[in-house]
Amino acid sequence: MEMLAESQDHIIPGHDPLVMKYYPAASKELEGIVARLDLSPTLT
Repeated sequence: MEMLAESQDHIIPGHDPLVMKYYPAASKELEGIVARLDLSPTLT
């Protein structure tokens, strides 16, 4: 997986609920439902 990913930030644990916290929503309407995994995470 590490060989295929652009960086460590692009390896996403799909079972982790914190993914929704760290990655931006696809849209305001989809907040908490769909995350944009093509963007880097925000660790705030």
